[in-house]
Amino acid sequence: MVSLPLFGGCACGSVRYRLESLPTETGYCHCRICQKSGATPAMPWAMVPGAALHYLSGDIGVFRSSTRGERRFCRDCGTPLEYREQGREEVGLNSVTLDHPEWFAPQKHIWYASRLPWFELADDLPRFAGEG
Repeated sequence: MVSLPLFGGCACGSVRYRLESLPTETGYCHCRICQKSGATPAMPWAMVPGAALHYLSGDIGVFRSSTRGERRFCRDCGTPLEYREQGREEVGLNSVTLDHPEWFAPQKHIWYASRLPWFELADDLPRFAGEG
């Protein structure tokens, strides 16, 4: 059973966060920046209100990945934690950093046009060429 608050953190345990809201949507991102920053074919994410995400510990690094967005990560182990876009109140939290990521299954694929051709998907989730 899902109850608030939710907690999560990085691989080394240095960064811990509390989330005081359920995700509004979830998915996989196939954009090249997510592929490179996460070293993965697709990044699982959950949109959450930025005001509901509170870092409790750790040293957070910030990487400006584009003219409109930045990514936050653990400075100790490099775990990618979130994506923030200028002018947007919601944050794209990397959902696998939640203590219970199994509670929030992805609902769709975005930036599917950037999907790596050797990464075959067996699900029947909606696929969007762009942001979706």
